[in-house]
Amino acid sequence: MPRTQGRARIAHWMPAHDSGAGDIAVLRLLSPIPGARAVRLVEAVDTWGHAARAFGFPVGRPGGVWHSGVLRDRQAGGWVQADLAASGGYRVTGGFSGSPVWDDQLGGVVGMITVAETGDPPASYLVPTDTLLAARPELLELTLPPSPFRGLAAFCEADVSLFYGRATESAELVEQVISQKWTCLVGPSGCGKSSLALAGAVPQLRAGGFAVAVLRPSTGSSPAAALAAALLRLLEPDFSESARLAILPNVTALLTSGTLPDVVARVLHLQECDRLLIVVDQLEEAFGPTPEAAGVLGGLLFTDRLPESVHVLTTLRADFLEAVLAHPAAGPSLRRCLYALGPLEPGQLREVVAAPVDAVPGVGYESGLVERILTDTGDAPGALPLLGFTLSRALALTRGRISGVGPVSALWLAVVRRRTATARCLTRCATSSTTA
Repeated sequence: MPRTQGRARIAHWMPAHDSGAGDIAVLRLLSPIPGARAVRLVEAVDTWGHAARAFGFPVGRPGGVWHSGVLRDRQAGGWVQADLAASGGYRVTGGFSGSPVWDDQLGGVVGMITVAETGDPPASYLVPTDTLLAARPELLELTLPPSPFRGLAAFCEADVSLFYGRATESAELVEQVISQKWTCLVGPSGCGKSSLALAGAVPQLRAGGFAVAVLRPSTGSSPAAALAAALLRLLEPDFSESARLAILPNVTALLTSGTLPDVVARVLHLQECDRLLIVVDQLEEAFGPTPEAAGVLGGLLFTDRLPESVHVLTTLRADFLEAVLAHPAAGPSLRRCLYALGPLEPGQLREVVAAPVDAVPGVGYESGLVERILTDTGDAPGALPLLGFTLSRALALTRGRISGVGPVSALWLAVVRRRTATARCLTRCATSSTTA
C-alpha cells in the first residue's frame, strides 16, 4: 500500500497523569486522505484472550510493521494490557504510540497504544476506547454499528446477510418460481412479503442464473413505464439516471407495442443469462384508481405471449386478491400460482429478534429482554413492522448496546404501554411504506 502524507492539527490534548489517565491527543485532518475511511470504535467490556493487531513505524522501518498481540484485561489505572502473540513477530516499541488497536473478535478498534515494556515480558498497554470517548465525546458516533434492522422498510437484495427467520419460505418460494411461469406471493399487510421476495428469493435466483428486474407499479408515470425503467437498468447499466430517463418514453412505447420478446432477448444477451425474473413488488399498486393501468401491465406480463425465458414473481396484499383474481389477464395466470405467506412462528420470531444482534460484534441484549420482546410482540396483525421499528430505534438510542441497563427496557416499556395506539399508527405507516 503506497504511503500517503497528510496534514493535521491538534484539536484536543490531555496530558498524562500519574494515575495513568490522559496522554491523549486528538488530531483533526486539514484535508481528507484519499482512500481513507472511518473505522468503528468498540467500547469493550471483556477482551481477555482476544487476538489484536496494530501498525507502527519503529526506527529503521519507514514502511511500517505489524504487531500481533493478545489482549488481557484492565489494570488499576485503566489501561488494558496486551501481550505479544505466541507466534512472535514485532513487539511494541517506539513508533507505535498512538496507534489504534484492532480487536479481531469484536471487529473494531478497542483502544490506542500508549506505552510498552522495554524488557521482558514484551507487554504493551493501551488506552481503552471508553477513556478516549470520555475525553472527546463527539467521537461517540464512530462507536455506532450499522443497524441490522430496517424499521418500517422492507429488506432488499443488499440486505440478504441481515435477513432472518424465513429460510424455509425462501427455499419454497425459489422452488416455485423456478418451476412455474408466474408466482403470486400473497399475505396480509406487514407480514414481510417484499422482504421475502427481495432478500429471501431474489439473491438465490440470481445466483442460480437468473437476470433480475425489480419494479413497483407506482414508481413511474404508469406500470408500463416502471417495467421499462427496470429493464433499462439491465439494457444500459452504464447509463446515468438522466440518460435513462431521456429514452424511457421510447422504451415504454416499444414495450406496449408488442416488442417485449425482443427486449427480453437483448437483456439476456447482455446479462449473459438464459432466464429473466421480473419482480413486481406490491402488485396492488396497479389496481388503484385507474383500472386501465392494470390492464396494460396484465397484457405485458400475464399473457401466454410472454417469452418462455421469463418468470414473474409478484407480491400482493391479501385484501387485493379478489380484484386480481377477477382481472381478465392476471386472474387466469395467477389463480393456480399463489404462495400464501403466514405470520412468523415463535421460533422464527425469536430468530428475527436475536440473530441480527448476535451477528454484530460487541452488541447484545440485556438478560431477559429477548423473552420480554417476544411476549410483548405477540401475533397481532402488523406486529412485524412494529417490532422492526422499535428494535431499530432501541439500537440507536442505546448506542448499539442493547445489553446496557435502562434505555432499551424503558423504550420497550413505553411501547408496550402505548401498544394499541402505536400499533395502529405504525400499521398505517407500514401500509404506505415499502414494507408489505
